[in-house]
Amino acid sequence: MNRYIPTFLFALICVELLGQSGWSRAKEVNISGPSQWSPEKEVSISKTVNPAAPASLEISDVTFSDNGGNSNSVLDANEEAEIRFTLFNRGKGNARALAADVVPMNLKEGIELLFKKHLGDLFAGQSMEIALPIRGFPLLETGKAELVIRVEEENGFDSDPIKVVFNTQRVKIPELSIVDYTFTSDYGEKITLGRPVSLTVMLQNKGQGEAVDIRTDFKTPDNVFPAGESSFYIDKLKPNETRSIVFEFFGNKKYDGREIPIEVSIADGHDAFEQTHTLRIPLMESSIQTVNIPARIEQMIPIENISLRSDVDMGIPSSGKIVKNRFALIIGNEDYRKYQMGLQSDQNVLYARNDALVFKEYAIKTLGVLEKHTFLLTDATRGQMSREIERVTELAKLTPNAEIIFYYAGHGLPDFETYQSYLVPVDVSASNLDDAIKLKDLYAKLASSKASKIMVFLDACFSGGGRGENGLLAARTVKVRPKSDIVEGNIVAFTATSGKEVSLPFEAQSHGLFTYYLLKKLQETEGNVTLDELGQHMESEVPKASLLENGILQRPQVLVSPELDEKWMSWKF
Repeated sequence: MNRYIPTFLFALICVELLGQSGWSRAKEVNISGPSQWSPEKEVSISKTVNPAAPASLEISDVTFSDNGGNSNSVLDANEEAEIRFTLFNRGKGNARALAADVVPMNLKEGIELLFKKHLGDLFAGQSMEIALPIRGFPLLETGKAELVIRVEEENGFDSDPIKVVFNTQRVKIPELSIVDYTFTSDYGEKITLGRPVSLTVMLQNKGQGEAVDIRTDFKTPDNVFPAGESSFYIDKLKPNETRSIVFEFFGNKKYDGREIPIEVSIADGHDAFEQTHTLRIPLMESSIQTVNIPARIEQMIPIENISLRSDVDMGIPSSGKIVKNRFALIIGNEDYRKYQMGLQSDQNVLYARNDALVFKEYAIKTLGVLEKHTFLLTDATRGQMSREIERVTELAKLTPNAEIIFYYAGHGLPDFETYQSYLVPVDVSASNLDDAIKLKDLYAKLASSKASKIMVFLDACFSGGGRGENGLLAARTVKVRPKSDIVEGNIVAFTATSGKEVSLPFEAQSHGLFTYYLLKKLQETEGNVTLDELGQHMESEVPKASLLENGILQRPQVLVSPELDEKWMSWKF
């Protein structure tokens, strides 16, 4: 059976006479690169055999094979390889009781050799293929190894020796680092005692070796307790590979520090590395804090700079304006599993909380909404959503020339009988949509405020799919085309999808795809953009990005109340 085995370019040079052995000068084979290896074979050459004539042995076609490893023509630590060659009997006599003899010229620590291999007889005019095993152990260092190979014959008709020179490589060491981490709270921007906190740690292997059997343990101080698992296992991390770990905890009211130190210990199953870091979270500070841990290391593999924060999360522009008659209601529903038994983690809405938190910063800094006029809900129930929608509507009724911004990231669902679209609170299941927020009713409620401008942004789909691999209707195999809800009053609605499409994540930016490009346009223009320009930007950029990032088409659309005609196109924030 043919197979591909790397061989060496070899240069034959003369070396020292081995006086005591009686050998002739050895040919030298330097192993430096791949070539094609032929399968084992025996070649017959037609000759007349003279029983009294001598054998004449010749070594040729010397190759080195490390196909069991990384095929780099180098003997690596913990790797098995073979030196192969062809032995010809070009004499007129038969060669008897042959033995391949291997003599190391500079025996390196960490190499195991077969010093002698018995080969049997070789008749005149015939050849045989010979393989000599070599193995590298963990102690092997980087350098060159030199071996002399000779085939001995019972009657003294030995082959000329061949010196083989090949490279060795020490074991490649992994190096794990915490390259980034964030603290987030489920309850908004402030991190306080008595409320759950999530610590997300990004591990990266910055070494050249593969890290295996990785254990990561989290330790909390007194009066701070884990809310779930505190020990995590990762089977392996290749060079430059990353992995995120989420550790949840909370502190009780007896904790008296101004910050909470979390001790993170990292070790592997082979004792190649062990390290401990202490990550500190200030109490009553911003809900998202990112600290980059610098690491200096020599490496051959390019190492990327990894961050858990998107480029739209940083450098949020401040327009300096204040719009006193503008109100914003912002909802990010991510964790449905917390309230509903039987859901899987991939049925949550990835990054929805982060979408809402960052949109709130843009609403205040860039769009000029007063902080007291900005209302944020994360993982909101039916009751919470209904109360806040009612509150914003009533405030707008009491404010002359009021403006409303409504943002939602989370699950949307259709009714399979009426095809009406619903926003789904975290405590409402797909089988009980009567308790969800009907999209048509939301539009009617907001329009009843008589606000002069109502701008709605929905990063959700209404086909039955979702941001993850599975939506809330994961058990159903058919997605439906929801009924187009007619907006009314002074409403312009930007929706993430059209028809049966699903709303997709942008994992590299930790946002929904729709939300990322919405925030990106606000960042680039510092909020000085018309709704028509914003709509054209979304309709152009999101479909291209969805195909590149997820391989699925997602087309946002703009829904406009018939009462507005074309007036909305010149609206600005």
